[in-house]
Amino acid sequence: MKRILLCGQKKSGKSAVGRQLSSKLDLQFLDSDELLCQAYQEPSIRKLFMQLQGALFRKEERQHVLSFLKVDSGVFTTGAGAFDLPIDPNFFSHFDAIVHIKTSLPFYHELNDSDTSFPLYDQLDALYHRREQFFTHEVHRKPSDSVEITTHAILTLLKKEHR
Repeated sequence: MKRILLCGQKKSGKSAVGRQLSSKLDLQFLDSDELLCQAYQEPSIRKLFMQLQGALFRKEERQHVLSFLKVDSGVFTTGAGAFDLPIDPNFFSHFDAIVHIKTSLPFYHELNDSDTSFPLYDQLDALYHRREQFFTHEVHRKPSDSVEITTHAILTLLKKEHR
């Protein structure tokens, strides 16, 4: 596997898992949030989201996600919100695997309840259900799962798929 895209909701662990997965597979790691923060010289993705006002943030995020296609191999991570705007269906064909790190709705709320000031907080349920349709591969992350457990689950999934 040369090109792996990890997606997930806010705070699902995709960046930490992506870093560990890229290390285990000896692949480059790119995270759309990190690229966006670097481009705007803003260390907080939350502040950047507030500053760019949702739609503009998604447009900028999309550009960084599309830049993944310029890289021959790697583990790439992005939030599920990057797919809120229409995307070329061929985009997904450029990846060997697309893995959605899925959390249960109660766990998702547990992760995000402390952030009730986040602009999309009141839409969490609808966002969760709308976005999950884009991903064909899922790894379910439970509250007790560490980064290592989630990374192992993804490696197992990829080995099964690659056979």
